[in-house]
Amino acid sequence: MIRRKTLNPNERLLIESPVNRYRIVGPGRVYLTVRQRILAKLYVGPQARSLQFEEVRTAEDVPLKITLKVIYRANPELFTCDLLPKIPGLNDKGWASSVEWHAEYVLRQLVAHRSWQEIGRDEVQKRLERQFTQTLEDRLKMLGLQVLAGCVIKTALPASLQQTLIQAERDRIEAVSRANILKSYLEVFGQNLPQAMPYIVQWEMMNTIHKNNPHILLTPNGSLGNPPLPGNGSLGNIFQLQLPIWDRNRAN
Repeated sequence: MIRRKTLNPNERLLIESPVNRYRIVGPGRVYLTVRQRILAKLYVGPQARSLQFEEVRTAEDVPLKITLKVIYRANPELFTCDLLPKIPGLNDKGWASSVEWHAEYVLRQLVAHRSWQEIGRDEVQKRLERQFTQTLEDRLKMLGLQVLAGCVIKTALPASLQQTLIQAERDRIEAVSRANILKSYLEVFGQNLPQAMPYIVQWEMMNTIHKNNPHILLTPNGSLGNPPLPGNGSLGNIFQLQLPIWDRNRAN
């Protein structure tokens, strides 16, 4: 199903598909053909120039992996005269493949206008389960099947996207942490913060080095004493840096 909507003056035309999950905005007229796959072919302008796009998605259309479980059975009360001759073929994996096809189609329609963040919430999943079960049951009645239950077992993002989100959250937490550290420096040094800033900067630089290279020990004025003895295999390759180093670097 393809729908058209009128947007703001800067977006003359929007063509979207709730099943195939794409959204295309363009000036003038845009003609779209699509065959139930993530592939869109556009004919743009009066000369109908062809543009082809693969992996067409909206900004929120994340390839969410949803695992469903459907419990169903054949109900003789739903058998019709037209269905009876087809039952031998349906019983030989025909019903199973039909349930799989209809389940995917119904699920695509139900989640078409929901973001992946929203689908992850429990209350939304329960509502989806009820809608999914009812809609699927209405579609499978013509095949003589009765849906007993349908539930969402698991929703998961692709591994690469999970890593991206985790890293983004780590960056956000680290940014907040750095802001809190700077605030604490201001509280400690007060009006003397400009004079202390060179030493704060060098310590933060060394702290960053140590964070990315844990084999480097940070020692203010060599407070850890003598460096590790060479050849001590239990300590590995450990290097010792002494602070402060600001004046020395500035002199160079």
